Amino acid sequence: MADAGRKKYPDLRYKFIRGLIHHERNQRRAHYLKSAAEWTSRAIVSLELEEKPVKSVKQATKLEGIGGVLAEKLKTYEAAPGILTDPPPDGTFLSSAPALLVGMLNAKEELLTEGDKQLLVPEPMLKAKAQAITQEQFLQSTKDIVEGKEGNTGIA
Repeated sequence: MADAGRKKYPDLRYKFIRGLIHHERNQRRAHYLKSAAEWTSRAIVSLELEEKPVKSVKQATKLEGIGGVLAEKLKTYEAAPGILTDPPPDGTFLSSAPALLVGMLNAKEELLTEGDKQLLVPEPMLKAKAQAITQEQFLQSTKDIVEGKEGNTGIA
């Protein structure tokens, strides 16, 4: 009986995240939209860190960083058939932000067990740890954005 609600009202969080990642990459291609891209990034993080299912655009707007403009985008993603709704595999994330946080924690624990007492995790180590647990591809430079090298966004 519990599955009945899941079928009628699926968790749209991952569909929204995939759509917003794609949207954010498009925003970063236009210099005048960089500020908007930062807000989109915040919305992605807010959705990714939300523990409960997000079953509607209205529910998503209650999260930090999702206002009227992004709500309109989410409405288009909600209706779009080509965006996957599946969650990422266990232990991985769709976006880089939570992967970086977990990667930093894992790298710091690894450094401490090796006897290294440094406070900061080296950037190459952090990126390698985070890339291993995220589906979002890290770009090598801003040139990759301009050239449209987006990696796996989960959009058909």
